[in-house]
Formats: sequence, structure tokens, C-alpha cells
Amino acid sequence: MDTPLVTAATKLTIPFVRLSHIYASDVVEAIVHAIHAPLQAGAYTWNMVGPESSCSIPTIAMLSAILGERAEQFDLSYYEQPGHAYKPIFSMENVQRELGFAPGKSTRAQ
Repeated sequence: MDTPLVTAATKLTIPFVRLSHIYASDVVEAIVHAIHAPLQAGAYTWNMVGPESSCSIPTIAMLSAILGERAEQFDLSYYEQPGHAYKPIFSMENVQRELGFAPGKSTRAQ
């Protein structure tokens, strides 16, 4: 992947977009699932993000660095739970529930 990882020193003009990369192949797979899903009334808008945030440090540390003192206004305890250190900042639960699909390719260097 050519997209560089975000570090605490990275100046983020659009931070929540920069932390939410996803592989195009995962987006295409989600669209295929949407096409094959049973028809339902209404319109849906979903944000698609990879299974992990695309930053070099845990998500809570990155959000704290980006938000500064404002971080105290948010409940970031989700990221302190076991297995959640690098979770993305957007939930994919609705997409998974509605389409039976969850992005699987991490954009974070291992």
C-alpha cells in the first residue's frame, strides 16, 4: 500500500478521513454484497473503513494527540478494551448487520 501511515507528528487537516483508509477491494466487495442483499424500503448511507485505523500508534493515542484538551470531552474508553487498541474510528456494525460483510484487509503496517 502506498499510503503512508499517520504518526503523532503528522499534521492532519482532515483527521478522521486520514485515519479511516480502506482497500478498494473491500469497498467493491461491500458493493457486491449490497447488490445481492434483499431489497428493503428506505435509503442507506454507510461509511466504509478498514478493520483497523491507519495510524502507527494506538487509536486512542492518536485521537488524544489530534484533539488535545478536547479529547477529555469524549468517551474513548472503547479503545482501552482488550483488542480495541487499533480499531477504526467509525463502526462497521450496521454494514455487517445489513449486508453480512465486514472489511477484512488492514491498512496498518504490522
